[in-house]
Amino acid sequence: MLTILCYAGPNELSFGHASAIPDILGRAGATSGLPKGPYWAHRDYPANLIAERTLARHAVLRKEWSRGFTTLALKDYEPMVMGRVRQLLESLQERCSLGEKGTVLDMASWASYFATDFMGDIMFGGGFELMEHGGDKHGLWDLLESGLDGEDQTGRAARPAAEVANDGILAIIAGSDTTATILSALVFHLLSNPTAYERLQAEVDAAFPQGEEPHDTAKMAGMEYLNACLNEALRLTPAIPNGSPRGVPQGEGPQIISGHVVPEGTQVFVHTWTVHRDPRNFPHPTSYIPERWLSAENNTAAFIPFSHGPSNCVGKNLALMEMRMVVCALLQRFELLPAEGFERWEDSLEDYFVFKKSPLPVRFIPRG
Repeated sequence: MLTILCYAGPNELSFGHASAIPDILGRAGATSGLPKGPYWAHRDYPANLIAERTLARHAVLRKEWSRGFTTLALKDYEPMVMGRVRQLLESLQERCSLGEKGTVLDMASWASYFATDFMGDIMFGGGFELMEHGGDKHGLWDLLESGLDGEDQTGRAARPAAEVANDGILAIIAGSDTTATILSALVFHLLSNPTAYERLQAEVDAAFPQGEEPHDTAKMAGMEYLNACLNEALRLTPAIPNGSPRGVPQGEGPQIISGHVVPEGTQVFVHTWTVHRDPRNFPHPTSYIPERWLSAENNTAAFIPFSHGPSNCVGKNLALMEMRMVVCALLQRFELLPAEGFERWEDSLEDYFVFKKSPLPVRFIPRG
């Protein structure tokens, strides 16, 4: 078996083969994979759900966060998501010139404004109003600090202020930046592949004709081509391309990972970007082919855009709900076309654990 493996640094190994996924991130039915690696040991703020290295403490934090992402909780979030989607559409519409040429706007920035405003709603009871101002006019950090003043409504002892602030940082980064990346990537790939764009447009028009607001999340979850397009964007442009670093625990001896003996104390990664582009898992791996998700030709066990195992993304279903709603609303309201400089967007992405994104110039033309 050929394993894609590289040395990422001193005592660091990055695995690019799907067989490493259960070895590092956890097997089916397991309570945990390998613990978080030394990367997370040098933080000067309290560990949050993503960074917590102690498995028992992580389980406690995971349980707390999971309460906010139950089926009932997601239903409660739907009106908030739709409210922000309406605001996104109105903000874009205000900036669009009438006529056939429309207006060029930066899709990457507007995706970030939307996702950040919405996460502000659910975390702090109010958004940062980036969409209202078309950018950060007042500074995010003042509003982050306001979350420290909130009272605990459960009757339990209040958590330390540093932990509350850290959870706020986690929510904004994990819940907005990643969503904005995938929304931007989906628009990029669709406009780079007109046949896929046209097929998705037809599905959206059939599901939500003009005049019918696209807010039926159950219907969206059943739209096969919409979800195929979204999965293919998640495959080609995973929001966390390197994966989350884990570590082989000290004092427990070496571990076998993807057929390799890995010494204790070694930091290890499943390199999501590489696994997703391995032709053994996905034929024609660098091509955007949503149709692959309508058949059984893929190694779906190698598809880990939200990580894998008991430490996978707790907000996965909320993120999917947001993205489906935004895409349906955008395609119902606007015709989207690539603008000058558009084609350079994917090559300009820079990986800093999450992606640093360049502007994504898209021409918005109001429909009918």
